[in-house]
Amino acid sequence: MAKRVSAREEALELLAGRTAFGAAFFDVATEALAIGLDYRLGGVALLSADGKSVELLSLHDRDGKRRPRGYPLTGSPCQRVYKAKPDRPHVFISGSATRRYSNIAGLGKLGALCYRGEVFCGPDGKQAGHVFAAGTRPDEDNADARAFFRMVSQRVGAEYNRGLAEDALKQSELRTRAAEQRLRDAVESLSDGFALYDANDRLVLCNEKWMELYGYGEDEVQPGILYEDLVRLDASRDAVAGDADAYIRQRLAYRRRFLGSFDLQLKDGRWITIRERETSEGGIVGVQTDITDRMEAIESLLGEKHAAEQASVAKSEDLIKISHELRTPMNAIAGFGQIIRSASFGPLGNPRYQEYASDIVAAAEHVLGLVKGLLDGAKADSTGLSLQEEVIDIAETVRAALIFVREAAAKKQIAIDLYLADDMPKLRADPRKLKQILLNLLANGIKFTPPGGRVMIMVHGSARDGFVFEIADSGPGIADVDIDHGLREYGQVRGDGTASEEGTGLGLPLASALAVLHGGTLELDSAVDFGTLVTVRLPWDRAVISEDGRRASV
Repeated sequence: MAKRVSAREEALELLAGRTAFGAAFFDVATEALAIGLDYRLGGVALLSADGKSVELLSLHDRDGKRRPRGYPLTGSPCQRVYKAKPDRPHVFISGSATRRYSNIAGLGKLGALCYRGEVFCGPDGKQAGHVFAAGTRPDEDNADARAFFRMVSQRVGAEYNRGLAEDALKQSELRTRAAEQRLRDAVESLSDGFALYDANDRLVLCNEKWMELYGYGEDEVQPGILYEDLVRLDASRDAVAGDADAYIRQRLAYRRRFLGSFDLQLKDGRWITIRERETSEGGIVGVQTDITDRMEAIESLLGEKHAAEQASVAKSEDLIKISHELRTPMNAIAGFGQIIRSASFGPLGNPRYQEYASDIVAAAEHVLGLVKGLLDGAKADSTGLSLQEEVIDIAETVRAALIFVREAAAKKQIAIDLYLADDMPKLRADPRKLKQILLNLLANGIKFTPPGGRVMIMVHGSARDGFVFEIADSGPGIADVDIDHGLREYGQVRGDGTASEEGTGLGLPLASALAVLHGGTLELDSAVDFGTLVTVRLPWDRAVISEDGRRASV
């Protein structure tokens, strides 16, 4: 014979046997409450914002009466529930006391003889709603009934708060997805390439322009790929100019040390500027801009400027030659005029000849003065070592120098990398002489670097280090004993990798002299088979500061 199950056990099995959440769970809870207490009603209600009414979340009526949506607390025993003390939250009303209430759960007079209710609170600890039950038969308030009611009430409160947390989480996820989508849309709208890496150097986000610049396919590059793998991918696809192994070593070595901007030439001849910043979380954000058109325009303009400068030099040289050719006969004319005027070989016969001779001497001396002025001006313009200082843009000056060595580098398939620090102030210097320093050092690096090698120029600065220009090459290097000789005029170092290279030996000494003329220094650091590093330092007091005390940005 099967054991008879009590109403309380049936209610507990109902609660334990159904997996439900939200409104469905509230329906199960109110049904279990009515069954377990053997009451007609079981309900869950939510308190209104003004605290004067409630909205029913669930109402189980065992007699099947139609469920209302809500009801005012006035005239209902539920009002007492919200006034109960926190240490005595359970409200039990029985017998004649229930007849005082004209409205129970919005259903009017039910003939109820007992009522129970408890408040549940929200995440903020404030009253959020209540659980209640009403019966049409007398009942007694006992510990067992209270414990059962408390268990159901706490389950309802926990489910209510879980639902709020889930809703909040969903809203947060929706807001996060919306923010991410707005970010993606903004990134995709950029005309430049954009890439974001996390603190572990893994790709987080990029746009189509970035993929196009490097020629990546979606099957090759996905979020999560390491920066190192991207660099190796570039090298394996022969996407960058110069030696692939040198490219990998340099990019990885300078990844964290040199965040700023640098120019990179791709294998197809295009140029891109890469600007990188560190994020607050330790990641790196990079923006890549195709500057091929700009570099070609600069090359064209600088070519015209160079041609004009060469024409000016040629003009000066012509003036020097003409001045020399004119000065000799003018000296002779002046000398003969002085002889006639002084009548060194006897009287002239007519006094007017002496006047004419004086005029000849005066005219010759005047022309000699003009010739001397032309000669001095031409010499000063072509060979003078005085500074004609201006406020110059370091980035423009460096890139201008690079333009003139690109062809020589291309003939030897030598890649040139530029690393230019951000927030560099403008520099007070002689632009022609600073460019001459850079041209001499870059030309030397290209001259002595074997085909397929790399030359790198790094520009940075600080109040401690001054303005620093570093030019490094992957050439054969110089032995320690030969470094001093290489810095002397006409001093050329001959080695296994440089025997075929011709030159006057004036490049490094002239660069050093021009650096000293600016109050700076030139240092040479090299080792056989490891290349050469030349460092030019100019004093920081040549930095140009704007009127508001900030650096004049490049």
